[in-house]
Amino acid sequence: MKRWILMVMMVAILPSAGHAGGQKEYRSPDGRLRALVIDVGKDRTGLPESRIEIRKTNGALVFEKDYSSPDGSHGWVVASATWTPDSMFFVFGMYSSGGHQPWQNPVNFYSRRHKRVFSLNKYVGTITDPEVQVVAPDIVKVIARKKGRIEDTEVIASLSKLLKQKKR
Repeated sequence: MKRWILMVMMVAILPSAGHAGGQKEYRSPDGRLRALVIDVGKDRTGLPESRIEIRKTNGALVFEKDYSSPDGSHGWVVASATWTPDSMFFVFGMYSSGGHQPWQNPVNFYSRRHKRVFSLNKYVGTITDPEVQVVAPDIVKVIARKKGRIEDTEVIASLSKLLKQKKR
């Protein structure tokens, strides 16, 4: 009986052990890659910052980007993430781990072809909501504030077409 109570207590404690070491996996629609959003460090509030890893299905690392900060309150936390239906881009929206600049939320995207991350904000202006919607084949919808404007508006863009521009 004591062992059973101890087991129940351990199971109840495990999920609340914190975010450190946690990760979420996103498989590409074609099944060839998986993106991992990994919790790293903690800020004063206990929220983890994020690291992105893109791996082949055999586990080989293709790309890695760390968004953590030395003090745990000047990095970025991934709030939303998804692959485009064509499997060419992994898109993720973030917010500041320390609450700095709450009016802007970077949205970045990993390009499978270029094997690097690009900032969507550089193409569409200040993104004010980390939630990203994606539709086929590589269209993203975000809420942004265009230069010279103070109101938010929905912006729709094709990632492959953006990369043909020179704002990389």
